[in-house]
Amino acid sequence: MNLKEQETSLKEKLSQHYKNRNFTPQPKAIVRAGLFWPGFMICSLFFEAVAVLLPGVYKLHGTGNLEGHGWFGETYWLMLGVVLTTFVESLINWWRVYMDVANYVRKETKMAHFPQCLETPPGWRHCPTCQVDAPPRSFHCNMCGRCILKRDHHCFFTGSCIGYYNQRHFVIFCIYVIWGSLLALYLQLSYLSKYMFPFFENVYAYILPFTVMKLFSGNLTIQSFLLLLHTYATGFCLFLGLWFLLWQLIIILRGQTSYEAWKNIRVYHGGLYNNFTSVFGSPLQAWLLFFVPLMLPLQGDACAWKIRPKSEKGH
Repeated sequence: MNLKEQETSLKEKLSQHYKNRNFTPQPKAIVRAGLFWPGFMICSLFFEAVAVLLPGVYKLHGTGNLEGHGWFGETYWLMLGVVLTTFVESLINWWRVYMDVANYVRKETKMAHFPQCLETPPGWRHCPTCQVDAPPRSFHCNMCGRCILKRDHHCFFTGSCIGYYNQRHFVIFCIYVIWGSLLALYLQLSYLSKYMFPFFENVYAYILPFTVMKLFSGNLTIQSFLLLLHTYATGFCLFLGLWFLLWQLIIILRGQTSYEAWKNIRVYHGGLYNNFTSVFGSPLQAWLLFFVPLMLPLQGDACAWKIRPKSEKGH
């Protein structure tokens, strides 16, 4: 038996061994909790802003009328429009990350590039779980149960893998998380300063142990206490958004995935411009993604990657 027959036989044995096993991802509590968190925060912050914060911040003391005329009235409607836009854009970009299944490696992926090749192409690797040949930079995700094109990481907050086709939407979602959190913190602290304690004069009063003492001593209403807890949750979202956005920008500009960054692999670095366009597409069109999450074309299809010569530094 020659080497080629041995390889084919091994592949057939692996296929027979794995085809009867159940690789369907099983739902886990951490996955459900991760999916619940962004939906809860986005929706709760929106309804809180519309029903409580905006009317409370822009009302005169002791009256039911919106503050004044001219600038203050216009500010209320302007802020309402900003809140509504942020809410819609956050949900849409979250949905685009969650629903993007174009990252899945399928059997047709290899056929598009190697229609006559029965073996695993050079530089590709065979996934015994998916029973497909995966291109370079693709990895199997146990949570998704699929091989993902240019897999970066599995995001528990969107319930999907961040890969070649949805990384740009993930970055923009992080930007909206940061902006939405800053907007919510401004409204929350403005409301609390107006009806509880002036923030800059009584910062200590916003520290949870002191707040709990005031709650049990009767100097603070339960509504204000719950709003303060929500403010802390908003600050946590701001921290997460900043962390993920900073990391994504670093690896994008370096032409890496998270795995490649951990392993110090920089063979796919093609210059700042090419690294940017490989994720966001043409700069002339990429800015539209901040307003409408379109399916704009990208360079290539995540199957063929240009590798820097070994002589270059950092290979």
